[in-house]
Amino acid sequence: MTGAELHAHTTASDGSFSPLEAVDYALGLGLEALAITDHDTMAGVIEAETQADGRPIEILPGVEISCEHEGAPVHLLGYWADLGVGRLATELANIRESRRTRVPIMVERLQALGHNVSVERVMHFAKGGNPGRPHVAEVLVEAGVIRTISDAFTPDLIGTGGLAYAPKYALRPDTAVEMVRESGGVPVLAHPGLFRGAKPFPKALVESMVDAGLAGIEADHIDHTEEQRTAFTEMASDLGLIATAGSDCHGTLYDPVRMGTCRASMEVVKALKQKQASSS
Repeated sequence: MTGAELHAHTTASDGSFSPLEAVDYALGLGLEALAITDHDTMAGVIEAETQADGRPIEILPGVEISCEHEGAPVHLLGYWADLGVGRLATELANIRESRRTRVPIMVERLQALGHNVSVERVMHFAKGGNPGRPHVAEVLVEAGVIRTISDAFTPDLIGTGGLAYAPKYALRPDTAVEMVRESGGVPVLAHPGLFRGAKPFPKALVESMVDAGLAGIEADHIDHTEEQRTAFTEMASDLGLIATAGSDCHGTLYDPVRMGTCRASMEVVKALKQKQASSS
């Protein structure tokens, strides 16, 4: 099998693989292209590109941007964004700062619930990258509160709106699309099937993102059902968008490692590049 992994995280955000390890793992899978799409940062891209230099794999520079619609998280993938152009770099910095400031709030709330966790341990697991809820979840696993990372994302702990949840600064989805376009990048809606616990993604929201310049929809995602994959592929076709695929790999954070489980063809990569060229 060949193809492209268009959604992967590294230690620059909440993945366990360093950018070097992510590239090596992708090569071991026979992937032809790998997108580094860390949360609200492109800090891991250059290291990945250096590791891939002269080897049979293409690195697609990317970022996964935190957005919000009516209190619910929405994520946008931006490929080939130039952070030296437009407003995107400033807004990503604002989101990263918000990520850091909410960690003590979540830790305090978890402590109030009787759980033995600390900010220091969360930052230890973040390894200098963007701290996120998975790092808090790792501390909860370490403390014996839960068995797996996924167990943390519940109403009783740090699931959206949960007892220990703290919101962060996030962009409007259509504004994020505009900023990615402004930077010369290609915006793709990430895992729409995860919206509000798998409730239907709002049609009006998709339309507003399309009007702002949305280029694609991540139809094939590891957490989508077959029915969702079909529905989002058809939605992309109806709206003139590219249907993409991504495994949302976080290294060994989730077992088994997800990389390469949802592969896009190189034709999809080519189509995304054509969208980039048209926006330049």
